[in-house]
Amino acid sequence: PLSDIPTPHTELFDRKDYLSWPGEPLYRLSLSRGCTWGRCSFCNVSGSGIFPSQRIGPEEAFEKVKALLDKGERGIALSDDEADPEVAAAIARRSVEAGRPFNWSLQSRLHPKMTMEWAAMLKRSGCRRLYTGIESFSDRILRLMNKALNRDLIEKVLSELAWGGLPVTAYMIIGYPGETEEEARASFAALMEHLENGRISSAYYNLFVIEPFSPIAREPGKYGIHDMVRQKKDDFNPLVLDFKAPGISRKQAVELQIEFQDLIDLHVARMK
Repeated sequence: PLSDIPTPHTELFDRKDYLSWPGEPLYRLSLSRGCTWGRCSFCNVSGSGIFPSQRIGPEEAFEKVKALLDKGERGIALSDDEADPEVAAAIARRSVEAGRPFNWSLQSRLHPKMTMEWAAMLKRSGCRRLYTGIESFSDRILRLMNKALNRDLIEKVLSELAWGGLPVTAYMIIGYPGETEEEARASFAALMEHLENGRISSAYYNLFVIEPFSPIAREPGKYGIHDMVRQKKDDFNPLVLDFKAPGISRKQAVELQIEFQDLIDLHVARMK
């Protein structure tokens, strides 16, 4: 259980030798394991502890953060698969009440509980960024992925976060089985619109691969997938990197990934 895991003694080693934000050390802390949704077709749901999830309460979560701050940590990245919005709000509120804001970030899926007030509280407490998997702006593709998202919810939550002043980094997927080039380009256009109006501050496109233990790996035929080529590694369940399926080809998907990411990086560089 997560409650049994003690706070690491980070004071015993030289933090300068480890991952950092510019100018200061960064500690990666998980306050939960897995995802409460646990149904996305592309996710390694049953093989990596994604589902069912484990959670700890807001008070215990804040005490773990406070223990690290007491040891001298100045930057904390909550590396949960899906950080709990209520736990994040409690950490933010307690740190503001204590007059002890700190540099931190979190990773979570977009959730209706992420309101403007929620985002503003996190921002006041020192939170630098929310990392979130949007994957696509196409409702059809989101349904195929079995995501707990739709276009309306994405637009609403991104607006709330922007009004609250919390920067967002979005993760996108290209080449999902059945995705057409028209859908991919329309999704990219929607993403760029959000980058240009400031609702999203950075984004990364990932090429779809078939993860072992994912729903799509268990039933590839359900998604029209055939001729799968597995990654050549000493692994009982390697990734499937190449396959045939309806929609854009793997070659097209790679080309679009490069095209889209280059344009995103160019935009982000111009905004700095």
